[in-house]
Order: sequence, then C-alpha cells, then structure tokens
Amino acid sequence: MHTVHGTPSLRESIPSSFSGKVFGVGLGRTATHSLNAALCQLGYHVCHQPPLLHPRHSIKQVLLHYDGATDSTVALCFKELYRQYPNSKFILTIRDRDSWLASCGKHFKPAVPIEETNTLRTRLYGAPSFERTTWTASAMRHFSTVMQFFSGSEKRRSQLLVMDIAGGLDGWVALCAFLHIPMPHHSLPSNTLTTFPNITTEESHLQSMEFVDSTKKIGLLYLLKGQYNKDQWKRRRCMLLQEKLYVYRRANTPLCEWEDVYDTRQVALGPLQWTSTVLGPLVTVELTGLCRLTRNKKPCGALRLGLRELERLKAWRTSFGKM
Repeated sequence: MHTVHGTPSLRESIPSSFSGKVFGVGLGRTATHSLNAALCQLGYHVCHQPPLLHPRHSIKQVLLHYDGATDSTVALCFKELYRQYPNSKFILTIRDRDSWLASCGKHFKPAVPIEETNTLRTRLYGAPSFERTTWTASAMRHFSTVMQFFSGSEKRRSQLLVMDIAGGLDGWVALCAFLHIPMPHHSLPSNTLTTFPNITTEESHLQSMEFVDSTKKIGLLYLLKGQYNKDQWKRRRCMLLQEKLYVYRRANTPLCEWEDVYDTRQVALGPLQWTSTVLGPLVTVELTGLCRLTRNKKPCGALRLGLRELERLKAWRTSFGKM
C-alpha cells in the first residue's frame, strides 16, 4: 500500500462523528451540488449523480470507495439504498415550489437524445422534459413518500434530516448536528449560512471535488493528453489504490468505470514544476516508470499530471511514499 500523509478531516478526527454512508435524497435543483460539497468538506467522499441504474454494475459496486451520494438517481433509489445500507443517514433537500419550478424550467431542457437520462426523468418527474403540472405533482409525491418512509419508527426518524439550503434556512448547524461533527473552523464565529457551499456552476462543482478526502487517494487532476501542449490538458478523476493508479474518462466518471490503470511499483516522480498556461494547471509533476495494465492499449511509461494548487499537489504526491 502507498504511504499517505494528510491532515485528518473533521469526520476522521472526531470519534463520535457518524462513520456510515450519507445519502442526499432531494430532487435535482434543490441544492444537491451544495450539499455534496459540504459533505466533502466534512470528510465524506460523496458521489454526485451515481449511475445506480447501470445494467452492468450493482449498487454496491457503484458506491464502492464512496461514503455516500447525492442527486436524482439517489432520490429515485432511496428505498433500495436503505435496504442495502440500513444504518446510513439520509438528507432530503427541499426548495420553495415556485423557485424550484423556475430553476427546473431553465435547467431541464426538452428531452435529450440519451435514453438513460430520459428514463430517469420519466421515472422521477413523470416526463422526460419539464412540464410544470406533472413535475409539481411528482415532486410532492416524492416528498411525501420520503417523509412517510422515515416516519415508521424512532430509528428511521433519526436517520432523516430535511434541509432548505436553497432558501438559506439551513446550513452547517443542522448538517453537523445531524452527523455529530463540529462545524468547520471557517464557519465560526461568522454567519454559518454565508459560509455554507453555494455551488452554482460546473466549474465550482469540480473544484469542490478536488481531493476532498484527507487521504488524498481520490480526486481530480489535470492530465496532459497527447504531446506536451498546453492546449491538451484534460481534467480527469484519478485514484491511487493498492499500488495502482486509476484514470477515469471524465471528472464525474464513477469509480466503477475506470478508463486506464497503471502499475506504480516502479514509479519515479519528477520535481514539481510551474507552468504559465491559464487553460490548465499551475504546477505539474511527471511520473515515469509506469506500467500500463489496461488491455488493448499501447505501453505508456510516463504521465504528466497537475493541479492549480501547489499544496494539494504536494499532498497527493506524497501518496506515492516519495518526495
């Protein structure tokens, strides 16, 4: 195993904190990205929109190496998730109806040419594209179903938290009390609602996913594709596990669907180098001595990886046990 150095997260440093899985069962456009980022800050490695309906992978395969998940597929499958992980905690994010409908009308365009997406929307909202009446009824039904499911016993009631993050009514106080974790230092003594994550763009979502777990084994890196050309930096999810480096197709690709894998037992790490490009990372490191293990791919003994933050890349680099 690789030696890993890092500051323990709030979750890991407090013995009384909740150590099980955490699922956000709110519908899309109810601040699920913000909840995902908040859980990551507390030390939970959480997947946003995991492919729980994937025909080739079971739920446990999809969620392997994750501490939880959020968004539409989780909302749709929350009962099965409870059966699979009965000691987990569930967070229902809600939003003012008119505000939610306005957001859905802008975000959910007409049916897209992706069968999986249309199927998910139909099962969850009643139609593959936004329809005000249908989606309103489906949202109310989902809220009632979740509340009824978790009202059956005292144990179940203790496993559900309802949060209005989008309306600015709930933040660190409610979330941290629910998970038995002290609030992050940056939230004190200021207004804890203003310091709660407010993820509104894809870029801010990706930044919130950069090596959120304190072990630094899983996160986003820039990978130099092709020749050493500043225009070829691509953001990729990477994972270090049992002397192997896994590289994924996209930043949001779940951990059960890696694209490339390398044996790192003979890896040599070059010095950290600064770059001048604004399109990619600010600091990079070259890995040599890699052995490509993916079938049907040409040998590749070197990779250049980078991040925008020096300290984060330093911390990830130490995961190889070398400096």
